[in-house]
Amino acid sequence: MRKNLYGKKMKLTFITDALRNIFRNKASFFSIILISLLGVTSFLSMDYTAEALRHAGSDEYNKMSFRDLEISSPLLLTEEDLNEIRRVEGVRDAEKVYLANGMVVSENARNTINVISLTERINRVEETEGRLPKNNNECAVEERLATEMGWAIGEKIEILSESGEKNEFLPEDGYVITGYIIHPDHTNPKTPEAPYIAVIPTAFHFEEPDLSITAAEVIIEKNGMDYRFGKKYQKAVEEVSERLRLLAKERYAVRYDEVKRRMTEQTTEYIDALVKEGVLEEQISEEEFAKKVALALLDDADEIRDYRDEANEYLNERERLLLLAGESWFITDVKGSSNFVNLMVDCECLSKLKMTFSLMFLLLGVLVIYASINRIINEQRVEIGNMKASGFRPGEIFLKYLIFGVSATFIGIVSGMLFARFVFEVYVLSSYDVYYTFYTVRPIVTPVPTLTVFVLGTGLASVACYLACQKLLKSSAVKLLQPQIPQIRIRYREKEEAFALYYNLMVRNVRMDVKRVIVTVLSVAGCCTLVVTGFTLKDNADKCPERQFSDITAYDIKIKLTKDEDSFREISKVLQDFGAEYVPVYESNVAIQMGRNDIGDLICGDINAFSDYYHLYDIKSGEKPDPNVYGVYVSRRSAELYSLKKGSSITITSPDYYTVEIPVAGVVETYIGSPLILNDASFQKVFGSRSVPNTFYVKTGNADVQRIKEELTKIPGYISTEKSDVSKSAFDNVTSVLNVVIVLFIFLAVLMAAVVLGNLTNLYMLRKKRELTIMRINGFTVKETIGYMMRETIFTTLFGILTGCMSGYLMSYRILRALEQPYIHLVRDISIKAWIIGAGLTVFFVVTVNLVVLEKIKKLRLSDL
Repeated sequence: MRKNLYGKKMKLTFITDALRNIFRNKASFFSIILISLLGVTSFLSMDYTAEALRHAGSDEYNKMSFRDLEISSPLLLTEEDLNEIRRVEGVRDAEKVYLANGMVVSENARNTINVISLTERINRVEETEGRLPKNNNECAVEERLATEMGWAIGEKIEILSESGEKNEFLPEDGYVITGYIIHPDHTNPKTPEAPYIAVIPTAFHFEEPDLSITAAEVIIEKNGMDYRFGKKYQKAVEEVSERLRLLAKERYAVRYDEVKRRMTEQTTEYIDALVKEGVLEEQISEEEFAKKVALALLDDADEIRDYRDEANEYLNERERLLLLAGESWFITDVKGSSNFVNLMVDCECLSKLKMTFSLMFLLLGVLVIYASINRIINEQRVEIGNMKASGFRPGEIFLKYLIFGVSATFIGIVSGMLFARFVFEVYVLSSYDVYYTFYTVRPIVTPVPTLTVFVLGTGLASVACYLACQKLLKSSAVKLLQPQIPQIRIRYREKEEAFALYYNLMVRNVRMDVKRVIVTVLSVAGCCTLVVTGFTLKDNADKCPERQFSDITAYDIKIKLTKDEDSFREISKVLQDFGAEYVPVYESNVAIQMGRNDIGDLICGDINAFSDYYHLYDIKSGEKPDPNVYGVYVSRRSAELYSLKKGSSITITSPDYYTVEIPVAGVVETYIGSPLILNDASFQKVFGSRSVPNTFYVKTGNADVQRIKEELTKIPGYISTEKSDVSKSAFDNVTSVLNVVIVLFIFLAVLMAAVVLGNLTNLYMLRKKRELTIMRINGFTVKETIGYMMRETIFTTLFGILTGCMSGYLMSYRILRALEQPYIHLVRDISIKAWIIGAGLTVFFVVTVNLVVLEKIKKLRLSDL
């Protein structure tokens, strides 16, 4: 009974002593809490946000039954193809889609659009206002298009062809807008894609509707795998894709043979008719007939003059069919949607950012815990000696300090989790909300990373405590109770100057307390790193559009037109009349097929003339590209993304479904966009026909742009006028993330300076309290005593700033690379301005903290000895 009572008293004494230890060293305790909070917040807030964004997007796509796979073909699809797709193992459903390109015109604007058929089960649209169309003469439009065109629900609009004429596939005289919609293909309105106008399937007019299916939208059997970013889902999609590729070879061959047979029948009918009319003396082969037609067109023969358009169409169709002989179906998963890819890239950027934070705070956290425990245990060596002499075992004594370090870490981790979940995650998610059509602020907690952080954090805290305690706890009680003998001795010569004395004392202090000095230097470096990183990001982000639209883009406006010679001549004349300079080019969006689906801007023209309006420089030599080299010039970002260099190849698919492999002629510098630049000769060699200009790059000079637009609107083939910096909006998404990171970094830097540096300075002053008191008794003024303490601060601050500037650049470089997207190349320069600001703010933080803490020197008394 007495033994149990004694044990309880010992346990109560131990708990009381452990709590007293925390209260006596509350500044150190709080600094461990803070550094743990900062590390956990920075890591988990990025992790939570990335996963929350993924889940929000996945849920939205599931709600709209977004396709798992999309199948299209250069020769279109048939109902029979659709039925065969449905029979493939793993396919739950497939639904057809009709699509037609077009143009719309209003008093406010002109715009190229895509008219798409509504679906019932897959890729369902979501109406935001009004209702979906029910009749052939009704349509629903994306809200951003309605805003740009100045349309309202109930208004009647006309859908023209791309050339501004009657659209042959949409025969109605007009279409009444019944509502505004969000299509799952366009969940990010910032993505540069033609907006949709949705109609019911029967609104399309095709000669053979069953043979004119543009695409098949496919849903697979998921079996509970609804999370579209999960590995199981991706694996299931890939397995179904492989089966569909096998089907594609068979079905495309059947379709190709059928189209070829029809072409042969059509050619035979032409030949028979011409033989009957006496134009041809006898039956000839299909190949000979094509050659004669091409020759007659070249010679402008009388007998073909009235049939020129039909003859050109026939030859083009025949040439296209020959080029498509080796093609097949195009089968793309969700990554085939540029909007989904944007979401995926945003999430990947956030995931990469968390690793950037974690290493720095992990190192600082361990060092702060180690330094704090080491300082406390050295101060309490006599107390530890008494505990050992009283019968406490080393493990029991260690537990007291373990409680100190682990409990502070535990509080910091839990606080960091709460801060990450309820503050930073909400803040970052809200910054993304403006870029998506769905609500992004749906915060979540990721269990595995949270548990990992908790276990790793407490584990490292335990290790740091053990390392700080092990040497002293192994010492005997007798040794611990003896006075500590200084290990460093420095002789001083007589009549030594005060500066030399101060210098030698500083060296002695550093050598006697190396661990604290290292932690202080690293804390200053951490503070400077955060500030330098934040302002380097800001500086380089600002340089990106500045360089793109001053050093590279040299034109003022871009005019888009249809591929029609009359419109080309009329627009040229208008520009000449206004005294504007211009260059015609062919410009088109193409799919880059290099292991992932991205959108690139194919630009073709006379590179000599073009380079005066769009400056291109080789990233290595800095010289202009050779206009006569065969191949395509790609941007630096594309070269990095797809591992391209001069001499390698890039695979692209044109809007006409030509998949071609083009050699890379060189890599040029651009910052916004993914240009793929070809000269005219290369275009003809690759695609088998010359490029027809559909865009003017214009230097307006002193001309009135508004008056130019008014004149161009009168030309049927005119489509739109864009300012040269219209693509700057693509940069806004990256900038918004950078702004969040910058605010976070500055906030963390202030906290680190205020608490961590404040604690370390306070520890140093407590350690030197006896020495400082003696200095004050011996006549040293407060200013001189503070100056003595500040000499070491100058040393630690200087080294911390040098380290922080270098590590700040490395961290900002990593973040910039993480935030880059397929169409964004960020400037990665060392920012001298950021280094100056970082150094200045760090000095300000350090001096402020030191002056606040060292204010206690005024209150030193003889009784403190």
